Amino acid sequence: MTNCKTRRFLGIILVLVAMFGILLYPMHGIRTSAAEDYRMWRQADPRWGSINLGSSSQTMSSSGCLVTSLAILAVHSGAKDPESFNPGTFAESLNSINAFSGGAIASWGKITEVVPEIKFVKKYSFTSSTQSGKAAEMQAIFEEGYYMTCNVGGHWVFVEDIVGSEVYMIDPAKDETNLFDAYSLYNITELRVFTGKNPPQSSSAASQPTTQAPTAAPTTEKWKLGEYYASNASADILASANASANVIETLLNGYIVEITAVNGDWGCIQLGAEKGWINMNDLTYAGAPINQASGDINNDKKTDRLDLALLNEYIASLSELPDGISMLRECEINAADINGDGIVDNSDVLRYLALICE
Repeated sequence: MTNCKTRRFLGIILVLVAMFGILLYPMHGIRTSAAEDYRMWRQADPRWGSINLGSSSQTMSSSGCLVTSLAILAVHSGAKDPESFNPGTFAESLNSINAFSGGAIASWGKITEVVPEIKFVKKYSFTSSTQSGKAAEMQAIFEEGYYMTCNVGGHWVFVEDIVGSEVYMIDPAKDETNLFDAYSLYNITELRVFTGKNPPQSSSAASQPTTQAPTAAPTTEKWKLGEYYASNASADILASANASANVIETLLNGYIVEITAVNGDWGCIQLGAEKGWINMNDLTYAGAPINQASGDINNDKKTDRLDLALLNEYIASLSELPDGISMLRECEINAADINGDGIVDNSDVLRYLALICE
């Protein structure tokens, strides 16, 4: 059991992590550098806040959240360069082709006229009413290769990434980055889904690795031993290799298990001192282990707040998941041990904070 001192220490760590979004996104001011961070674009920026949306009285400052979110999407997906493009130039280009009607975008095709790589795909309304459910729905869209803007009660934000049940956003109105911390679950109602120049790169453990996607098992042997992702919404782990056996655990989509033996279409998982069996058709092979730099959990060649978010999520999961089920692969866990002491814990969180905030 965790003692009181450890609990207090963990509380301090979580507060630091919660504050990290503020550290990462300092208060926005007027910036003119060509190298400015598009993640800091705000609709009320004095450089473009007074631009009218069409012939209406609405301005970027009052109603430009969607325009700003789409400008962020354009740069984030590689379609535009922030040296020559920003929410102001975007709004002016839209005005030049009469893209607004009453302050609203009249047609999604107008967006594509200005930025050909951005195409509207669909409107999406959430079917789930829970945080984990809505995050899972967004993750599924992310994995299909699409970008999203999210309606949070009449205001639009850009969805940057999903890590477990946490959704990270770039908000045109404020500096907070955690969607569910900043907005009421009730008000998070719908998405607008788009393509971009390049597909999104997720840091979520529930997504496939960006450098080596899970592959089908070799045809010479039906099932290979090693790490697998759960590829269905949920899959039962049974007491024996028999569909009528008792359920001992349930594996949720995106979590990882190691298959140590195979009996027909059943794979064996070591759950602590107990063995469980799962239908291999519910899994996707994760591929051979890959070499990852220390600290680079998502293997995107940098150590940043997304790795920190994964680390925090992983540490939280240790008290919730049984032995043998993980949200990270073994190679990702090794990368998470940034201080090299052989244990992934709060001391690694402190090391990440020190590195990222340097």
